[in-house]
This record gives sequence, C-alpha cells and structure tokens, in this order.
Amino acid sequence: MGSTGNWYVAKCPIVSPVGKLGPSDYFGRTMVANLPNHKIGVIAVAMGGSPIEMFDKDKYQQKYQDNYNEWWAQIARNYYGENPYGRIIEMAKKAQEVGVIKGILLHQGCSNCGDPNWPNMVKKIYNDMLNDLGLQAADVPLFVGEVEYKGEAAQSGGCEGHNVQVDRIPEVIPTGYVVSAKGLPGNGKDPWHFSAPGYRVLGKRYAQQALRVIYDIDPEFDDPYITVTEKEIDQRITDVNALKTT
Repeated sequence: MGSTGNWYVAKCPIVSPVGKLGPSDYFGRTMVANLPNHKIGVIAVAMGGSPIEMFDKDKYQQKYQDNYNEWWAQIARNYYGENPYGRIIEMAKKAQEVGVIKGILLHQGCSNCGDPNWPNMVKKIYNDMLNDLGLQAADVPLFVGEVEYKGEAAQSGGCEGHNVQVDRIPEVIPTGYVVSAKGLPGNGKDPWHFSAPGYRVLGKRYAQQALRVIYDIDPEFDDPYITVTEKEIDQRITDVNALKTT
C-alpha cells in the first residue's frame, strides 16, 4: 500500500490491510481494459461489518462511541482517523486536483439488514458527498451492489433479504443503479462473504454498469445477471436532463 494521500499502483489489498480481495480490484482492472486511453483511480474506504451510519457525517461519532470495541470501529480507528466519511472527502478532494470524479461505488448492507430506511440513509450520504465535493448527481452516478444470495454453499445468503432494500435504490435515487449479486458463489465459511471468484465477478459487474452508464460502452461478459438494460440507459438520459434543468 502507498502512503495516505499519494497515488500508487492498485494491488490487493486496495482497502485496509485486513480487507484482502474486494470488488474494487476487478472493477479497476475491467475499467482499465475497456478505457485504454484513460487513467482510472480508486479511492477506497471500507470496513467489514460496518453499519451505514459510520459513513453519515452527522451520525458517525455517536455510532463509533457506542461501538468502540467492535471490529469495524477498530478499523476506523487504525486506518481512517476514526472518521471514514471524512477520509473519503479528504482523499476525493486530492483526487480532484488531478482528475475528475465520475462515479461512486457502494457495497454495504449486512449490518443494516432489511432496514426499510436504508435507501434513504444511502441517499443522504450520497447527497452529502456531492455537496461536500461540489459535484452534481447528473455527472456522478451511484452504483450499489447487492449482498450475497443463498447458494449451494452450506453457509450463504445470511442477509439475502436486504436485497429488497438494495433494489429500491433507483426508486429513491434517480442516478442510482443496482449491481446484481445473483449467481455469485459464497466462500462456504460464513453466510456473508463471496468467494474470491465471486468478488472478481462482482467487480466486473460494477465496471459493466459504470462503462454503460458513464461511457456508453457495452463490454461483453459471459454473465447472465448483468442488470443495466437499454431502457434503463434511456431513463438515465431522461433523469439527467431533468436534473440539469432544475
């Protein structure tokens, strides 16, 4: 890993040293492969098991204090200055000095499993990020991944029901898109995590969504669960034009 605030070649672990392989790795690889004339940068701030409130600028302090000894609180303390949202904004502003922020990726849910207010909490954080970085929703779509479904592994799909809330994101956020987790294998060791091949495919799915929505590029993957359709692309154009006129 490189030092905080400096660009470095993306090699796992891309997030905290305890994070190991996640979707951002193959997201980046796939973006680079399809955009040979672009440099792709990733700002990665993540904590396994963390509730969404830890990324709410108005709620994280209380959540952190109330859960000081939790695993994810230790990650926040050891790697993100006790303020994960603040670290995202700090690093994003540095990124804006040399590049353009084109999208935001989110993968979270098990710690808020099934909460019907979760999409609205995501919307607040998304809007806070846009405001704090001087960005417009029309220019910076949000890509939200589903959590693990029940599969062949003995332990899998521990929070499958939360995908009902994930799938509501486009209803709550006009520039929000869902990344499917259907068909992805679990690790067989716990009910919440994908296997390494599962994370690789999930990363590719994030990239596929981003390439179609942002760049109008349609890479071909042998994957039956790609979720953005031409109808959704047309709807995005309508949503973006409406946002630019308000």
